Amino acid sequence: MIFRTSFFYIFIFVLLQNCNSARELKSTTPNVIILFADDLGYGDLGVYGHPTIRTPNLDAMASKGMKFTNFYSGSPACTASRYALLTGRYPIRSGFQWVLYPNSSRGIHSKEYTLAEGMKDAGYTTACFGKWHLGTTKKEYLPLQNGFDEYFGLPYSNDMIPPLWNDIPLLEGNDTISLNPDQKTLTKQYTERAIDFITKHSHDPFFIYVPYAMPHLPLHPGEEFIGKSERGTYGDVVEELDWSVGNILKSLKNNNLLSNTLIIFVSDNGPWIIKNEEGGSSGLLRDGKGSTWEGGMRVPMIAHWEGKISPATLNTQTTSTLDLYTSLLKLVGQEIPKETIYDGKDISNLFLGNESEKIEEKPFFFYGAKQLHAIRKGKWKLHIHTSSQTKREYFEGKTPLLFNINEDPSEKYDLAKKFPKIVNELLQEIESHKNEIKAQPDFFQKERLASRKEHLAFEKKVTLKNPPHPNYNAITNTNTLTDGFTEGADRFRTLMGFEGRNLEAMIDLEEEKTVKEIKIGFLQNQPSWIFFPTKVDFFVSQDGKNFKKIDIQEIDSNLVDKMSGVFYFSTKDKIDRKYRYLKVIAYNQGKCPEGHDGAGKDCWIFADEIIVN
Repeated sequence: MIFRTSFFYIFIFVLLQNCNSARELKSTTPNVIILFADDLGYGDLGVYGHPTIRTPNLDAMASKGMKFTNFYSGSPACTASRYALLTGRYPIRSGFQWVLYPNSSRGIHSKEYTLAEGMKDAGYTTACFGKWHLGTTKKEYLPLQNGFDEYFGLPYSNDMIPPLWNDIPLLEGNDTISLNPDQKTLTKQYTERAIDFITKHSHDPFFIYVPYAMPHLPLHPGEEFIGKSERGTYGDVVEELDWSVGNILKSLKNNNLLSNTLIIFVSDNGPWIIKNEEGGSSGLLRDGKGSTWEGGMRVPMIAHWEGKISPATLNTQTTSTLDLYTSLLKLVGQEIPKETIYDGKDISNLFLGNESEKIEEKPFFFYGAKQLHAIRKGKWKLHIHTSSQTKREYFEGKTPLLFNINEDPSEKYDLAKKFPKIVNELLQEIESHKNEIKAQPDFFQKERLASRKEHLAFEKKVTLKNPPHPNYNAITNTNTLTDGFTEGADRFRTLMGFEGRNLEAMIDLEEEKTVKEIKIGFLQNQPSWIFFPTKVDFFVSQDGKNFKKIDIQEIDSNLVDKMSGVFYFSTKDKIDRKYRYLKVIAYNQGKCPEGHDGAGKDCWIFADEIIVN
């Protein structure tokens, strides 16, 4: 009885201590809310100059807070921009492509330290209501496993729906609660969830992330907003976002939290201009979503914190979503892990009433889908690659292009010839950045490097009779088939692909070695027209001219249609002699079979590692 009484008092003491800690944290650090629009352009809000889209709540938020005019998203594409916001790192460090699909094998790596995880470590309760789009094929990619206490929303873009894709799920936490939800209700539901969370946690420090589904296509305004905007359906969904912002601000006011909450409204990238009137506007900026021109990555950004940020502040300094990660964690007193490289700079003083403070000048790099496209440093922006979803070749595709962005935000007047010294300085910055990126493998690359295994043919020369397809040769040298990596089905783009051709590879071991087994992996993914070879022949030679066939392996035809992934064909320990030269011939099936989507068209074979033991 004495023990139970003592335990009860200890429990009450600990509970009170935790409550006191929460109150103390609440009084010294702000709540944080990030409202993240999808494909909203620089010119799509009233406060940014749109003549017919009415956004009174966002306009008022800017008049009572800070409007940024040189603010960039981390990428001109959906997934990559979310990665940049939540990790403070350039998307090139993610280890996956800039747009993930429902069947993408990768997602945000578990070793990434997300903004939400930082907030939780600082004592905050966290929630995400909206579009996630950082991976779904593994549980570890989802929000609850990446720092959020609550999640409700679509796991990827609202256009990834039937018939092209499977039914889109609406998730509550890790669970699917419905399929193909009525998208007209999404903005309202996300808003209501955020308001309920604010009310529930009004006495605790909280972080809320609301990545809206809109105005990404397909456009689905709520019933009360259909046909209300002069700008048409696009204007309807933007005006509903404005309504959402107004209601969230009202909830903060009703809970006496405006003076203790930093609320940020920003877009993930520029507008989808190839969608014509269903896409948005970049205003005076060139191009839009998918490009590294200003219209693709310079976005509207408004910050509000009553009593801290001075009303009607205009900030023209170069800033980005990368900086939000660094700055918000500093504001809540959370240290960033030192073993990982972060790319943002600290702009926290801008949110603390020091709006005129000059922030660190640091180069900002613009990445396209696969490579670095441009750099901005100070007033100068240099393009080394350009692209556009419109297929237009601005400046006839010429590079490098140099612009004084402060004087020429529309990127009309190329100054590269006039300022060659500036061009060279920026090219050097780009080269240094590329070297730094190369020297720091992403988390997936680190795992891959750790899995590399040596064998008798490791890094030995491979001679191919038939060249692989140029899009799938996967090689920086001819030794991809002996590089020590067994890739697996999720990395088929790194394998060597042959369209309608056999694989015939000869390996030189450089000296005679005792060979006991030869094996080679092949991928099967029939919906992608990739089939196992019909058979694989193995040969050995001591002089590289006279080869002896030692084994033929065929796969059971009854199993072929049931199998997918990588299967290894092997000599099964039928060798135990010294040889210098080895040969493998894998026979392509030729044409896709009847009943297949590609019936009569060339099959593919994709080869993984040739392993020699």
